[in-house]
Amino acid sequence: MLYKNKKTLSFLFSIICFVVMVQVIGFTSISKLPKTFAVIFQESFFWIIIYLINKYLIKQRISWKVQCSYKELFFVLFPVYLYALFAIVLIQNKGVSQAGYPFIVGIFVSFFEEYYFRGITLGVIISNISKCKKIKLYGEVWLSCLGSSIIFALTHFLNLNSQPMQLTLMQVVQTFFLGMLLNALYVRSGSLIVPMMFHFLLNFISSISTLGMSQGTLNNSYGSLLSSFFIDFVYLVFAAFLLRRKKLRNINYLVRLYKNNQ
Repeated sequence: MLYKNKKTLSFLFSIICFVVMVQVIGFTSISKLPKTFAVIFQESFFWIIIYLINKYLIKQRISWKVQCSYKELFFVLFPVYLYALFAIVLIQNKGVSQAGYPFIVGIFVSFFEEYYFRGITLGVIISNISKCKKIKLYGEVWLSCLGSSIIFALTHFLNLNSQPMQLTLMQVVQTFFLGMLLNALYVRSGSLIVPMMFHFLLNFISSISTLGMSQGTLNNSYGSLLSSFFIDFVYLVFAAFLLRRKKLRNINYLVRLYKNNQ
């Protein structure tokens, strides 16, 4: 049934294109450019191709405008406040002069990944799952968030081109739980800008924290399973809190949007 769906086939084509683009970038001289220029070129190239595929093939609508009340948005943005404070502290410790590259990474990576993995991927999955009348709204939302998070996590195996298996596996697990939180932020707020903000801050913090570290030190810093599991647990708990059954009417808008865009 899924393979008879033009939207789904177009989305699967976009995944193949994304994998091919990552591999091509890895084997070209682009990866040898200064880090800042490499990030700008790579993420811009990815976004342009995926944008065109969405515009002409997938045709998935994306919600940019906040759909919840400002009072509710204030509480939904709680993890954004925390990471913003953490980012400010790091800038003070590292110095403003060190914030350039992390800022570029945060902006370009978060914009592309949220556009693709939340805006398009989550929408396509909801559009398909909502066709099953046996699944209620609550199940539609959770299954869609799980599916989008799994795809988001699996694409990080592509990082094996540039880093060891142990670090990649940890990233795959972490990005699954991160994906759950980002999906929850999108669904509850109704605006893709909200998960973009959080993702930007996360990438900024990760980049500025690891500036100047050797590869060995970096591997060891990511090798702390205890801290990794704790962060994953916090992401999942907050995602579950945002997507709790009591808030069904608040998340109904985004589901209706995707149902009407089949």
